[in-house]
Amino acid sequence: MVAFLILLSLVPAEFAIRDGDTVVFLGDSITAARQYGKIIETYTLLRFPERKVRFINAGKGGETAKEVSSAWRKMFSGREQRWSPWPTG
Repeated sequence: MVAFLILLSLVPAEFAIRDGDTVVFLGDSITAARQYGKIIETYTLLRFPERKVRFINAGKGGETAKEVSSAWRKMFSGREQRWSPWPTG
């Protein structure tokens, strides 16, 4: 059982952010401060240095969920996306 768990930990899991992706962080002041987004950006660039990934911080302090939703619709209406996290508080 222990050997199985060790082997399982060696199998790389698929990472959601792929080569060529653009990651846009929408949200309120915590997004604008680049706290959580910077963690994801740093991890991605250090763990997968061969991937070309573009990171955009579009967070605005004081935005409500309704305003973030409106900004999302304006930015992504008619565009293909694989997933959309919204870090709002």
